[in-house]
Amino acid sequence: MIEQLSLLAEDDDPVVKVLKAASSSFAGAEVRWQHRRKTGLIDKALTDAIAYEFGIMGGGTLDGIYYQFQGGKPPSLTYHLSFGDSAREKRLVRKTLSDKIREIHSIPWIEG
Repeated sequence: MIEQLSLLAEDDDPVVKVLKAASSSFAGAEVRWQHRRKTGLIDKALTDAIAYEFGIMGGGTLDGIYYQFQGGKPPSLTYHLSFGDSAREKRLVRKTLSDKIREIHSIPWIEG
């Protein structure tokens, strides 16, 4: 029961929703994430997968959060908890971004 409650709390987290949206915006993304879940990824391969799924750049608003993301080296996601409030701007990049995406999409880590 506790595990189920924690999953509900994560699904309600607007930042998790933004990361899911940003990393699944291209057609076929869920199939690619399913394959990655089956095979696992080393950190570099996960970073490359994030860059691919983010594409050149994109963004939007979701649950009151303005966000923008970009692929490239390194991929990054910036979000604002309140539009135009730079003091509340957060940026996820490198290990922080990879760890969160790994957690959200349940991607196992494998040794390289």
